Formats: sequence, C-alpha cells, structure tokens
Amino acid sequence: DLLAARGTMKVREEETEEGEKISIRVREQIADAIGKEISPENILLATSGANAFHALFRGTREHLSDQGRRIWIQFGWLYVDTIKVLSDFCGERTESIAIHNVADLSALRKIFNERGSEIAAVVTEVPTNPLFHTCDLDEVRDLCRANGSILVADPTMASPRNVKVASHADVVVNSLTKYAANEGDVMLGWDTDQCPTDIYLTTQCMLSILNNGGLTTGGVNFDAKVRRESFEPVDLFHAHIGGMDAFARGLKIAAAIRADGRLDAFIKNRYSSWDEGIGQKIEAGKSSFKDLEKYILKKNRITKNESGRQEFLENLINEFI
Repeated sequence: DLLAARGTMKVREEETEEGEKISIRVREQIADAIGKEISPENILLATSGANAFHALFRGTREHLSDQGRRIWIQFGWLYVDTIKVLSDFCGERTESIAIHNVADLSALRKIFNERGSEIAAVVTEVPTNPLFHTCDLDEVRDLCRANGSILVADPTMASPRNVKVASHADVVVNSLTKYAANEGDVMLGWDTDQCPTDIYLTTQCMLSILNNGGLTTGGVNFDAKVRRESFEPVDLFHAHIGGMDAFARGLKIAAAIRADGRLDAFIKNRYSSWDEGIGQKIEAGKSSFKDLEKYILKKNRITKNESGRQEFLENLINEFI
C-alpha cells in the first residue's frame, strides 16, 4: 500500500481475505503449541510479539496502579523491545526495576520482602534473549503468587512447543515470527531473525510441512529484518524475494527427498521400537515410571545401541541440495 501510494508500484495487488476461520485456526495451533492449560479462546493475537507485550503492559498498568501495585520487575536481560516498553512507557505512576542476572534469586526475594505489596508483575523470558539464561520459574511463580503479583513469561527463543511455561505463568507472551519461519543465525548468543536464505533450513521446514499434510490454505511467514548494513529500500525486496525463492527450492528438494524414500525408511527403522512392546505403551500414555522400573529389572540387560548415522543422513540430504 505504501509503495502504491508513493507511485513506486503502479499496480496495486489485490489482497485476499481468508475471514474469521483463519484466526480461529491460528489460535488453535498456538494453543496446541503452548499446552493443554491454554484454550484457543484465551489466545489474543497481535501484529507482533512486541505489540502483544505492549498491549499487555498498557492494558494492566493503570488497573494495577489503582491497586497500589506500581512496580514492574524485569528479571533477566530481555529482548530489547520488551526492555524499551518497560523503560519508556512507565509514566509517573509506574516504576520499572531491572534484575539482569536470572540466577540472582536473592535480589528478587529482597525486593518482594521489602515492597511485595507494590509489585505489579515480574517479566522474564525462558530462555532469555540474547543470553539464553533461564531462571527457576517455579520459585519466581511462588514469590509472585504469595504476593499477589503477575508472572509474565516469554518462551519465544525456544518456542512454546519446546518449553512449557503455561502452568507456571499467569500470562504467556511470545513472538511467532521468531520460530514459525525465518532464519535464526545465532551469533554470540544473539538470534538475528533474518529472512531465510539457508536451503538446508528451508528444506527441513518444508519436509515437516509436507509430512503434516502440506500447506493446504496456509503458508510461511518471514516478516523478518534485513541486516544492519542493508539500509536501502531495495534491500527489503532482495530479502523477501530471496526468502520466497529459498522456501520454493526447499519445497522442491523436500518433495524429492520424500519421493526417494530413503530418509523415511531410515527414520521408521530408527524408531521402530516405539511401534511395539513397551515403546508403544509409553507413546500411548499407558505406562508409568513404576512399569518402566519393573520392565528393565526383569529384562536385566541393555539393548545394544544403534548408530544414528548422522553423517550418512547429512550426505543423503546433500544429494538433493
């Protein structure tokens, strides 16, 4: 729209609207990733993770201030946009306190002991961005609940599908674009969140998508940033066109790998023990730790490990790249 308004783009492309059903499906997928504690009706969508946190902060700040709770605690060295929201939008009635070391629970306990009735919320990331540190979330939760404070947890860096925080936190905030697509190049611990150019990565993404029924009515999202040295508008075109091309190549390669069948055959054989006996019971949720203890004591021997053949699999993928 901006390019069309400026006359840079002569033909305005018509946008198709998918309607309400798409937002319902998105909420269902996110709820499934976060865990059974969250229902799709409790998922609120925002245009970005930063906007989601900003909406949470602005929406609860005044309400909690009226209750005398004016302190927001930044626990850990957080994503810069989260820090900026806490530092720039506090206003006169709100105070932001930062504890950068998530291992320093004594500092957090000290603030709660001294000013517990004033604390509105504790905000942390699990793990933090960019340092990948994780606090003792159970203890932070207990401190918050004992003092009537809110615990806000952001599992973006590991994705909510890998790190389950819903049972520990009052509010879960995360940025979908950090893990749903894009290319995260970790440099000195910093996730750069860039448009995808890595064919290996897009091939892996497309293999997962094809193995789960394909794109159907969905797609991939990579509204990421260009690098700092790329500061001209044309760089946005290179980044996004390159991202589309990378995913297109990844799709073709993934389809060829599936048609070849060797990777699927290897995986099926590798995890065949989950298709029968004790493995099948574990996967079906019909086995307990007591059952496993009885099983291994009765068995009284260790099944010989088989090689994961990582180099073989990497060479196999290289045949198609």
